[in-house]
Amino acid sequence: MVRDSGFSLIELITVLAIVSILMLIAAIPIRAYMDANGFANDAQSVRDDLVFAHERVVSEAAAGHVYGIAFVNGSNSYVIFEDDPSNVVRTITMDDALIDTAQCTDADTETTSATCSFYARGSATAGTVEVRQSGSSRCSLYTISPLTGRVDDGACV
Repeated sequence: MVRDSGFSLIELITVLAIVSILMLIAAIPIRAYMDANGFANDAQSVRDDLVFAHERVVSEAAAGHVYGIAFVNGSNSYVIFEDDPSNVVRTITMDDALIDTAQCTDADTETTSATCSFYARGSATAGTVEVRQSGSSRCSLYTISPLTGRVDDGACV
């Protein structure tokens, strides 16, 4: 007598093979989506960290701290510091982006460097930070206003 309940081994193997093929087909667009959004996330993190440094120094204005971000041009990492670049608060490493050019000019000394600082009175070193995707032409540009410390999005050239 033959049982009609349950699944045979052949049926289970067939279903597993079909599900495996479907998962393989779905993995390709998911990986492409993750690659495309990796740069956008890294670029947004740079902007968020610039805003964080500005907001942090303004909220602690009575303490007279200076917060800033020290970039290394051509690198995928940067540090947030308090008072002095050697006093690192946090180090950030990006996966899909490079700091192409970071130039901030101190209004008092008129020196230009890759370190952007925010001061307790709300001002900042004026500058631009250009973030590019590794091996691509995608770019994000952020401009720092010297009087207000505001961080604005700009257009890359």
